[in-house]
Amino acid sequence: MDKTLLVVDRIEEGSRLIDSLSHGRLEVSAAFWLYSTDDENWSLHIVSPTIDQIGLRDSYVAIIHAIRALPDAQIEADDVTLLRTNDPLSVAMLEYLRRHPSASLTRVWGTFIGDIFIDQAYIYPKGLNS
Repeated sequence: MDKTLLVVDRIEEGSRLIDSLSHGRLEVSAAFWLYSTDDENWSLHIVSPTIDQIGLRDSYVAIIHAIRALPDAQIEADDVTLLRTNDPLSVAMLEYLRRHPSASLTRVWGTFIGDIFIDQAYIYPKGLNS
């Protein structure tokens, strides 16, 4: 199966989760689905400055509560990777969003963002949960 098909049905669910987080305790600076060639798996990466304020554990608790609040959620906490804003991948994605603002989901593949090679990613527009 084409690895891009694995995430298509989850894009909307990721958007719903990000929106749900805007009503909770976790500010979202950037969010994107990233394909890992090592794991052959997609993961929803969420960049948040809140992690430094409340800690990683409580940030994941906020994710779990937000997922539970979604009707018929197929996404699980294991599908989510939280990143601090100073993580190299976060810095690269935040810079990408600054340089390439978009009002819609952006797909990138086979390219470098900053110094990081991206096999495939779907990047939500900045301010999705504002």
